[in-house]
Amino acid sequence: MSVSSVTVNSFAEEAQMVVQIAANLGKYRQENQWEKFERALMAMGMESQEVAQHWEEMVAKKATNDADNEHEAIDWSRIQCNTDLAIRLGVILDSNRRPRNLLLYRLMALHFPDFFEVQVSGTVHMGGAASKGNPPQRRLVQFPKQPVGKVTNGKIGAMSVYHVLSGCEPAQFPERVLRAAGPLCSFLGQELGLKLTELMIGCKMEIPKLKMVQQLARVISANKGGFPLTLVGAFCPDYTYEKTNDPHLPYRYTFEGVGDGVGLVAQQFVRIVPAISAFFRELGIAHRIVLGIGDFEADSEEVLRQVGLSRPEFLRRCQRSLDKFAATVPCELPMELEMFGEKRGKGRLQVYAKQAFAEMIDGRFGRMAELHDGLQEILERIPGQYRTFYERWYGRKMVDLEVNEIVYRQGAEYAAVARIYQEDFGDNIVMLAGDRPEMHRFNAFYCLFPTLCAKRAY
Repeated sequence: MSVSSVTVNSFAEEAQMVVQIAANLGKYRQENQWEKFERALMAMGMESQEVAQHWEEMVAKKATNDADNEHEAIDWSRIQCNTDLAIRLGVILDSNRRPRNLLLYRLMALHFPDFFEVQVSGTVHMGGAASKGNPPQRRLVQFPKQPVGKVTNGKIGAMSVYHVLSGCEPAQFPERVLRAAGPLCSFLGQELGLKLTELMIGCKMEIPKLKMVQQLARVISANKGGFPLTLVGAFCPDYTYEKTNDPHLPYRYTFEGVGDGVGLVAQQFVRIVPAISAFFRELGIAHRIVLGIGDFEADSEEVLRQVGLSRPEFLRRCQRSLDKFAATVPCELPMELEMFGEKRGKGRLQVYAKQAFAEMIDGRFGRMAELHDGLQEILERIPGQYRTFYERWYGRKMVDLEVNEIVYRQGAEYAAVARIYQEDFGDNIVMLAGDRPEMHRFNAFYCLFPTLCAKRAY
């Protein structure tokens, strides 16, 4: 599989995702479903304070619909401006408090950060062009980044949001790769950086930050110096899950049981590993891939009770999941699948995890700050983002202190897994991740090597 053959969503499909998210938000607000509203926006990366402000200032009216059918597709010929679309989707704001289309603009900025950005200044919203007659506190809506395409008479100019969301691809849309590739090009060179950025966007992966790219460059350089490269990773058992109506988080774990198929996180590996392996192969970098299933989660009586299985049956299902995983990927992949706890950990995981957990509870986070800027803010945000996730997993309501403890306890397992891989394969490692990118910051507790992570699916 060549790097250039990676499948990327069409622009129209990406635009439709934003339209669907906006429609969902309008529906959630009209039906007073705060938790769904908050979860959808925080999944896109919006801070909780801003989410609450949008909730407060939205005009809670039912979205208009040309055919009086909420499932009817939008008649774009009847949308003449951004406000028409915001009203149509039910995401209009109170114009006496903030620009009425601001939420629509923010959705664009969060989904298409490479070519769209909005800034609001001032306190008084007057509308119209700025002039000497307007007071200095006049509110201005500005777009430091804006999509560009063909407008009247074939000229190139700024495109309206409603045109972009109707599926009209901006002329500068490929710039998303150029903009996102900055950190990768800094240490890998422009050609290699752009190729890897193209691949990661196509595979729906997080673009790594500068310090992470520096570690990736170190690994690639070491391989060229004769040190073997190992791609490693671990994934959850096949816990039960269900679909959502959220394009950014299309699935939700229910934790009602454990199956023996290719689990939700394992599916992410099935999707990204062949492309990543092809990328390194095209660079002439020999590598092996070692992936493990989290069979060690059967060591928790609380988890076993939640899924209703004995430990032996939990482990049997994990092994069958590995067998089915192997059957779904190309046989030529240099890949080894294993029960992590039984084959790889060999008694080390719980020892290392217990040590890391004790240090985290005492406020020490090993080497994590060396690789991740703003670590304290990140750690404070994780429990709020995942409270409902852990409540479903453990089958009970939790207070803040308990959520924090579980986050650190699970983070300590991530740290222990990384340490074991380092002990077994050395420092020339690239970790691949298919679940929550925030949790993979714990990989750096004991050791520094790069993690390439798929975007969240749940």
